[in-house]
Amino acid sequence: MSTTYLFQIDCAENNDSFFSPGDSSVVFYRGAGFQVGEAPWIPDGVRVDTTDGPPVRCSVTLIELEEGRSEALRSSRKYLPEDSRAILHRFGEYLQRKISECKSTADPRKSALADLDKVLKQGISVTVKTAGALRSSTWVEEMEEELALVDQPASGQPWLVQSKRDRDEEEQAGPAHIFKGICKLDGERARALRRCVMILDAVIRQHDHSSATCHSWLEKAPLRTALKRKAGKHPKLGQFIFPREPNGGITLDFEALLPELVAIWSEARPAVDLELARQLISDYFPRALRIKSRESMGHVFSAAASQFQLPDPRLP
Repeated sequence: MSTTYLFQIDCAENNDSFFSPGDSSVVFYRGAGFQVGEAPWIPDGVRVDTTDGPPVRCSVTLIELEEGRSEALRSSRKYLPEDSRAILHRFGEYLQRKISECKSTADPRKSALADLDKVLKQGISVTVKTAGALRSSTWVEEMEEELALVDQPASGQPWLVQSKRDRDEEEQAGPAHIFKGICKLDGERARALRRCVMILDAVIRQHDHSSATCHSWLEKAPLRTALKRKAGKHPKLGQFIFPREPNGGITLDFEALLPELVAIWSEARPAVDLELARQLISDYFPRALRIKSRESMGHVFSAAASQFQLPDPRLP
């Protein structure tokens, strides 16, 4: 048997329709008072899913709502580096307060919340996730993106966090990744990441005017030219773009590479900072993974510009 608990933390009126429980079996509670991190941040909501098992399973999902997809992804991803144990501790305190409030008002939901409190105190492994959704949708629909926090062991690779992406991209390209910290990539994904970075570089710096095939274009990509011209100025990026073994896998310190890339991109677009660059790369990587060697770069550039709402220089 499974049970869903839904908490609307931010009680703003424009969030109400998203959190409408609909199903009477869902335990719904509307009440503020839960904060995450040192900032602190207040999520719009929290969804807790439990199964009786065996084994007993539990997941806690922080929900962020926005009007648009890109804003929802950005809002939800800020939780990724947070400490899961600290989040669970604070949520436990929040739950205790709500149980006390139910007791003082004779609220019948007290027993259901007390049952959840018992589950969380069993010492079972709880998966903590973050999810971004559109305010115009409802919680029962598929989220725009749902990710396990970086410190979760679910993927077996804490440096690569798997997400639920558009089904067509997921089936063809495999799960998307948030590039953070030390990344271990096999040969295919290492090549795809180079391709991703070089294509985004051309779009961001508006050097996306070629109609050559992808294979031909990559050999003379503008980023390669820029790095050769500034030999030694961006060592980490240079080692990545010009690897000793082009077809081999890599262990990449993404935090060392990203500032060098942002230094180049921000010259053309000052608004590009570390986190925006990380978001652009992580979002575009699944598509870059699917690009074929003979695909026209005109099509590739247009698709990239469209995905990130960047101006396409070929359109009037």
